[in-house]
Amino acid sequence: MKTLMMMLLALGLCLVGCGKKEEGKPQSNAKTPSPTTSTKSDPQTEPTDTDADTDTDTDTDAEEEKPLSESTKLLIAQAEKGDADAAKKLGDMYYLGMNAPKDGKESVKWHRKAADGGNDMAQATLAGYFYMGDIVKQDPVTAWAWANIAFENGNFGAEFLKDGIRKGLAGGTTPMTAEQIAKANALSKEMIKKNPKLIQKKE
Repeated sequence: MKTLMMMLLALGLCLVGCGKKEEGKPQSNAKTPSPTTSTKSDPQTEPTDTDADTDTDTDTDAEEEKPLSESTKLLIAQAEKGDADAAKKLGDMYYLGMNAPKDGKESVKWHRKAADGGNDMAQATLAGYFYMGDIVKQDPVTAWAWANIAFENGNFGAEFLKDGIRKGLAGGTTPMTAEQIAKANALSKEMIKKNPKLIQKKE
């Protein structure tokens, strides 16, 4: 059942990268493939707690640290200066263990930095992390909020992700209640209000 859900999420995130709300607009944030894993079970009710939501589960252990390549160090320098695309690439690299140690905590860290900078693919990836619960604690409310932000940021594919989270399609998840959906909607609005850079205006 989990394998089926991973396939569905992979399809959803593929659509996230391909489907834009505005035709003919540049897809500056869709440079690398997005991993599909996941997230948190007790619904989050306080928008101000979102900075603490990236506490990772103990199930995902970092590999033994190896020296980073010069190209990876360059990406880190770019990401630390606010390059959301570079941060997204780092998140993928740490998730997959490509040119960086496989480390769920680092993957979440860089995806969160990219998401905060307005990278819609990173926003959708965080939604997947919080939904599935393999890397961070499962939380459908936070998952739906990030998926909604990704959709508002210009991706049609995030609508499929929102729908999957709402219906509880993954194994080990349940459909969201009306109260949870209302909380998730309010959370996404509060997050955008707190950080307007979450939504990038595409000319």
